Amino acid sequence: MKNIATIIGDMRTLKFIVSLLLSASAFCLSSCEQADLVNDNLDNGDVTFVSKDQLKMKFGSAFAKVLAEDKEAREIVKEEALKQIDYDYDVLYLMIKDRKNKMGNTLEQLLLKYIPQDSLSIIVDMIPNLTIFVPELPENTFSAETWNISNMIPKVAVRLTSSSEIPIWSVLGKERILAPNEIPAFPVVVIKENERIIASSSSNTRQVLDNRLNGLAFLDSSFDNLSTNDKMIVTRSTYERYHQGSSTMDPRFTKVKEAYEKVPKGTGWQRDYIYYNISSSNPNGPFQYQCKEFLWGFEMNGDVVGAINKISDQAGDPQYYGNVTGIIMGKIRVVGSGWVDGEFEFKVKVYVASKTAVGNEFVTYFRIKATDLFDITAARNGDVYTVYSAKNKRVLFADPIPLFSWNLDNYSSTIKIALEEVDNTETIVQTSSTTSEFATNFGFDATFGEVVKLGGKFGASAKVNKTVTYQVSTTKGNDELGEVIINFGDDILVDDTSMGTPLNGKYFYLNMSPQYYTGWYRLFISPGSIN
Repeated sequence: MKNIATIIGDMRTLKFIVSLLLSASAFCLSSCEQADLVNDNLDNGDVTFVSKDQLKMKFGSAFAKVLAEDKEAREIVKEEALKQIDYDYDVLYLMIKDRKNKMGNTLEQLLLKYIPQDSLSIIVDMIPNLTIFVPELPENTFSAETWNISNMIPKVAVRLTSSSEIPIWSVLGKERILAPNEIPAFPVVVIKENERIIASSSSNTRQVLDNRLNGLAFLDSSFDNLSTNDKMIVTRSTYERYHQGSSTMDPRFTKVKEAYEKVPKGTGWQRDYIYYNISSSNPNGPFQYQCKEFLWGFEMNGDVVGAINKISDQAGDPQYYGNVTGIIMGKIRVVGSGWVDGEFEFKVKVYVASKTAVGNEFVTYFRIKATDLFDITAARNGDVYTVYSAKNKRVLFADPIPLFSWNLDNYSSTIKIALEEVDNTETIVQTSSTTSEFATNFGFDATFGEVVKLGGKFGASAKVNKTVTYQVSTTKGNDELGEVIINFGDDILVDDTSMGTPLNGKYFYLNMSPQYYTGWYRLFISPGSIN
C-alpha cells in the first residue's frame, strides 16, 4: 500500500501533467485562432495587429506544403544548410527564394500557391532575416548531414518569441504543439529569425547580400563563414569541450609558464614579466607586443536548471523543464538538445580605462552548442524525447578569443568584462563614468631607446586615479550574466599542470585561475603569445 507522501507526490505529478496538457490545448486553440486572424489581416493588407510570430506561422504552414510536394525544394534547403554560412545550419529565405526547380519554378513561386503575393512581401519586409534552420536531432534521427531528401519529408516547426511551446506544421496544416522540454524524433525544420545575420547598412559589417531591405550583414565576424570570394565554406565550430588527451603544452603558454616560474605567487606581478620582461633580476623593460589577453575557456555556474533557464528565457532558445511524462523508457544521451536554434551566442564586452579619460568598450562574440555547455539526458517517449536531467560542462576554446594587449602606460591596472547571452540585436548606447587606477612608473630609457616600465607593480612612484567616461552598449532582450573584474597584478595560474585539451586541439592548456566568475558563469583568462 502506498504511504501518504507517495500518494501526495502522485497527485502533484498528475496535477502538473493535467495542467500542462490544458495549457498546451489552450495554446493550440489560441494559436489556431491567431492563424485565422493573421490570414485575414494579411490578405487584406492590414499588418497593424500582426506580430512576427504570426508571420512566421503563416510562412511555416505554407513552407510545410512546399517541402512535402517538391523534392527539389528539399534539395535546395539541404544544400544551403550544409554551407553553414553562419557556422550553423541556417538557410536565409532571401538567399534561396529565386532558386528554381527543374520545372523552372522558383521557391517563391511555389510558396505563392499558398500565400498571396502581398502577404509574402509583408512577411519578408518585416522579417528580412527569416531563416530555415535544419536541426541535429538525437540518435541520428535527422540532420542536414543525414537528410535523405527522397524519403524524408520534414515537418515545419516555428520558433516563437511569445511562447515557449513549439507549433509543428505538416502538409495537412497545424499538427501538434511540442512542450519546451520535448525534442522531436522525426524530420523537422525550423522557421525562425536569425540572431547572427541582421538587416544592416553599416559598412563595418560584412554584407551577406544586398537587397531592397538595406542588405543583410553578419552581427560579428565570428559568425562569418563566407570566404572573401563568396564561396560558401563549411567549417565546424572550434568551441569545444576538453579532454586530457595531449601531453604537450600549448606553445602560446610558454611566456606564461616562465612568468609562473620566475615570479612565484605573492612575490610580484606575473604580467610584469609577460608584458615587460620585468623580474627580480631585470627591474625595467619596454612593452612586449608579442602577447595579449585571451579568453581560453568558459562554463556555466551553479544550479544547472537555473543556468539553462537563465540563458534560455527567450522562447526560441534551448530550455530544460524537467521530466513531465513520469515515464522513463531507457536513458539516452541527447545530441540535439537546443534543437530549435542550434548554438548559443554569447556577447563579451571588455571595458578598458584609458589615460585619455575616455574608456574603450571592446566587443566580441563566441558561440557554443547547448550539448557542449550541458550534459543532457532524455527518455524516448513515442516520437519525441523528453529531457529530464542535465549538468554543466566546461568548454575550452581551441581558438581562444583575443581580447586586448595590456599596456599599463596606456590602460588602467583593472579591467571589467561583462557577458550576455544574445537574444536580440537592438542596441542602446549610454554614457557611464567610473574612477580608475593608473600606473605612473614609466619613462624614457636611453638603453632601450624607448619608454619603459620602471620597476615591478606600481614602482616607486605614486599611482593616480582618474575619472573615465565610457560608451556602454546594452542590447534589449539579451540575458545579462554579470561582470567580472581582472587586475593586472592577479596571479594567472593555479599551477603549471594541465587544465585539459580542447577536443579538436593539439595541446593542453595550463591550469588557469578559476577566480573570474559570477553566479551564472566562469571565465578562464590568461595572456598568451600572438603567434
